Amino acid sequence: MRRVGVVLVAMLCLVFFTLSCAAKTTRVVSGSAAAPVPIAVFLSESCGECREVADYLDQLAASGASLDVHRYGFEDRTNAPLRHSLDLLYNVPEED
Repeated sequence: MRRVGVVLVAMLCLVFFTLSCAAKTTRVVSGSAAAPVPIAVFLSESCGECREVADYLDQLAASGASLDVHRYGFEDRTNAPLRHSLDLLYNVPEED
């Protein structure tokens, strides 16, 4: 259940940032492209949905989307504080 919540948070972040990018036009200012969109995503090697999200992010990056993707291991305990903060921010329900 927790994995579904993490994937949901990742997808919400992805949708939010993708829509915010689509709403803006990319302009070159003083010879440099617009700043890349930061995306934090928590993934697990054993999670099928996580692989789908990772593939989607790879496709976006390959299409030329200006992304700054930070991939975190779901099982890595050092990432727990960041994951917990995002869970609270996006109201991800606690696992039973």
